[in-house]
Amino acid sequence: MRMLDLQASHLDRMSPAELLESIRSAEGRTVAAEVIARSRPLLGDVSNPELAKAMGADLIILNMLDMEDPRVEGLHNPSDLESLFRSSFFHGDEPEPSNGIRLARALTGCPVGVNLEPLGDPGGVSLPPGRLATPENARRAAELGASFLIVTANPHTRIGVRHIMDAVRSIRRAVPEVIIGAGKMHAAMSDSPWGDLPDLAEEMMSAGADLVLIPCPGSVPSLSQEVFAQAADRVHRLGGLVMSTIGTSQEGSDRETIRQMALMAKIGGADVQHIGDSGYSGMAVPENIMTLSLAIRGRRHTFRRMARSIAR
Repeated sequence: MRMLDLQASHLDRMSPAELLESIRSAEGRTVAAEVIARSRPLLGDVSNPELAKAMGADLIILNMLDMEDPRVEGLHNPSDLESLFRSSFFHGDEPEPSNGIRLARALTGCPVGVNLEPLGDPGGVSLPPGRLATPENARRAAELGASFLIVTANPHTRIGVRHIMDAVRSIRRAVPEVIIGAGKMHAAMSDSPWGDLPDLAEEMMSAGADLVLIPCPGSVPSLSQEVFAQAADRVHRLGGLVMSTIGTSQEGSDRETIRQMALMAKIGGADVQHIGDSGYSGMAVPENIMTLSLAIRGRRHTFRRMARSIAR
């Protein structure tokens, strides 16, 4: 089943291999929106994952989620009326408020992934243990309902290619069935020149990644469309999928910029188009999620995703 046609009720019946095939069969028409787990919702009583889905996202990526306390802001708003509805909707089997992964999945009807970060070189930003790309955190994320994991670096963490590779290998050995995305979003991995991306993409596949992250053309200096396409081709030849990434605060730019970037990534071979979490703070400018979706799949499939009920 194509990602374009995926309903909330399909998720519990899909294996990781089937989810990957769902993305592949959508032919470059899958949108992934990243949100910061602990950022306050833009709309107050509606969470950022719900807003991202409402604007057309197919996949939700939770950034900076602490696996020792995996709550997501705005997903649980206790009130008598909401509690009554939740009890009825979930037939008394509602996810725990502390399980932000399963709640996000339940309330959006979308596969939900988690960003995990390797331990970098000394001098970088210190990360809480629950955010590290360890086998233990990967296993816990999967147990809590994560459909996939993303192993990459946030800025100022001094994480290099070898850290990413080592983390992917260790997670793959410990949790062999989980979908792993890995690679580069921006300059956080400063030891990897852009011209080496085709080789880097191949190395990510050999380490055990299913989905390779490559910066969207136009998002980082000196990364050409040609290099992006070469890296994507390497991944596809090895049977993997490509996620183009906008993680340079351009998720807060004007719609025409997003439209151009989306088309460049699609021409280059992106299977999934990621849009980052720094539009204002915590997620992309909502209209830009819709703009990206419209650019790569048109009104029909964009509006279907926006309108699709989680009760289906």
